[in-house]
Amino acid sequence: MIPTMVQNDDCGSQSRVKARKRHGQVFQGLPIFWALFLLLVLSGCARAGSSKVLFIGWDDDGVEQLFLGGPDRQPQQITSFATGLAEYAPSSDGRKIVMSVPNAAGGTDLWLQAGLHSEPALIYQCGVSTCDSLVWASDGRKALFVQRPLDQQDRVWAPGLRWIDTQNAEVVPVLAGPDEYASTGSLSAGEEWLSYVSPQEEGVRLYNFQDGRTHFITNEIGTPVAWSPIGTELVVPRFELLILHGEEGENHNSHSHNYQTALHLLYMNLFTGESRSISGDLNVEDGSPAWSPDGEWLAFTRRVPRTDSPRQIWIMRKDGSESRMVAGEGGMNYGPPRWTADGRALVFQRHSQDTPASDPVIVYLNLQSGAMTVLAPEGMQPRILPE
Repeated sequence: MIPTMVQNDDCGSQSRVKARKRHGQVFQGLPIFWALFLLLVLSGCARAGSSKVLFIGWDDDGVEQLFLGGPDRQPQQITSFATGLAEYAPSSDGRKIVMSVPNAAGGTDLWLQAGLHSEPALIYQCGVSTCDSLVWASDGRKALFVQRPLDQQDRVWAPGLRWIDTQNAEVVPVLAGPDEYASTGSLSAGEEWLSYVSPQEEGVRLYNFQDGRTHFITNEIGTPVAWSPIGTELVVPRFELLILHGEEGENHNSHSHNYQTALHLLYMNLFTGESRSISGDLNVEDGSPAWSPDGEWLAFTRRVPRTDSPRQIWIMRKDGSESRMVAGEGGMNYGPPRWTADGRALVFQRHSQDTPASDPVIVYLNLQSGAMTVLAPEGMQPRILPE
């Protein structure tokens, strides 16, 4: 699968309308092979636009709630929390949603919704702690979260990574001893590896559940790892030192040098041991990496560091080649990106940098045509449900 940009959107609404109008003309007299081929293309176009997208929006009272939308559907509100909604995560099969909901004590509790149209149930009271950074295991039963105790001045104590069994509400620590203090966990594709941010070490720690092996990645900004959906590859943003050469000549000893830090994407393969920056030698700030479903491409945000330039959306192959911007008109901040299940589109939020008080917009980007569709005029944290 290679995302390409073409002038005409074969799966656009205009094309679908024309195809319906000419239905009898299109198939009349065609050999059976080509007729079947056209049917497959048209059905593929229909599937490409049928993605279901969850996002946080605002109800009539201005309170954050969970909504369901998509390229071919109007947004539908599916929660009604009096205190609003802070964060959520759908299970891998899309049947369950775990949510972080503000409580009266100043923290956030965990709620479970067992279906898109079922009533949510409280499964864990966090009191004055915040419980967030939600990640599901593939069994659709357990979920990772981070519990951060707060004191009376709303100062965060050492965070802890926890498992919750969503069926019986049992909560247990993921780590013990000096490694107990951790945040922002994520799991590899086969769930053999756990990654988490280690505040004490100022980096990311990788832990193998089977044999206890660990790897450490220096990461002062505390960003989480993005695991490939295939194998043991990962990408994580981290600072890199750049040497900018002056223009006084090509002699390294005679021209001036300027040292700056850039935020690059580090690629690692735990099977081969390969580790390298895939952002090149550019003075950029790359972040929010997201793998395509086939594990071959990355979508990410990019901006010029130490400036007020807005974030753009870029894609590139996992080796850093064929990088290009796919969304980035002036005055708009984009991201973080999410891939659709077929790898043909991205969903993300867009926010006007010129009007900071305005609400973000949820956008669907067709990578083949470059066409953008507004899924919701107000919304944030979009997540794509499986087909």
